[in-house]
Amino acid sequence: MRYQLRHAPRLRGGLYRRPSTLTVVPLAVLFSVITVGFAAIAVWSGEASRWPIALAAGALAAWMATLAWSALRKSRF
Repeated sequence: MRYQLRHAPRLRGGLYRRPSTLTVVPLAVLFSVITVGFAAIAVWSGEASRWPIALAAGALAAWMATLAWSALRKSRF
């Protein structure tokens, strides 16, 4: 079975393709919009002295920013 999968002519080069720019850029835009939303929630919660919510929203914004940056890096070939 392993030999068959490794040497199958129809699978060569098709398993590990890089995502196209058409699929990566909308994903980066989506992650960026979500990042801005979480950052806004963090700021507004901080101004209202809701520190646990501000801290959680800030952490989520930072995490989404790393996902957006990763998606943008993948869009450059």
